[in-house]
Amino acid sequence: MGIPALRGHGPAVGCGRETHKNRDLTLGMSVVLALAYYGAFFLGRSLAGIGALPPELGAWGADLLFLLLGLRALR
Repeated sequence: MGIPALRGHGPAVGCGRETHKNRDLTLGMSVVLALAYYGAFFLGRSLAGIGALPPELGAWGADLLFLLLGLRALR
């Protein structure tokens, strides 16, 4: 059975059907965002490797892009 807090089923989290759907949606969105970040990072790295982008922009481009997206999401 385990400790409820470690399983994510504590009383503060709730046990309803909607809570499980929201948790699943949140997990799915975080996976998609992580894959998008790594895709942007490796694209910038590749473009910097062939000389299409300056190395600094290739290395920091994904960070800057996701910083701007995060700031936009906070508004």
